[in-house]
Amino acid sequence: MCNKVSWLGLLALALPLAAFANSIDASNAGGVVSGNSGGLTLTGSTLIKFGSTVGSNLGSVAFTTGAFTSGDEQTGGALAAGGSFSITGNGSNGVPNGVIFSGTFSSAKWSLTTLNDGTLSLFGTGLIGLAGAIRRKRGLFNL
Repeated sequence: MCNKVSWLGLLALALPLAAFANSIDASNAGGVVSGNSGGLTLTGSTLIKFGSTVGSNLGSVAFTTGAFTSGDEQTGGALAAGGSFSITGNGSNGVPNGVIFSGTFSSAKWSLTTLNDGTLSLFGTGLIGLAGAIRRKRGLFNL
């Protein structure tokens, strides 16, 4: 669940930057988003895609934000200006070595979305439907 929250937090904070950056194609995996009234921080996130290059460790992605002006890290809210966002390459597979992108936040919003993995429910419903189809095909279910 922590990875899902990390991805959502990074996405929520990175999307406003993507509107101004017209040539960044990067993806990350993992990391931990931590926060308190002073703001949010992403640490330990690995760069796994940069442009057409894909790998298990091409560098890192990190961010910090300004303090919460409303809400909190548990319920979501608005964040003040400040903090930074950076993508750093490690020089492997043709990815530049050093800072690829860096920027600051003029403001940000944080919201949590509960992701409900309904796979088990769908699997159970599918099994019930399959059992009904087999029963009907065998003639055990006469209408």
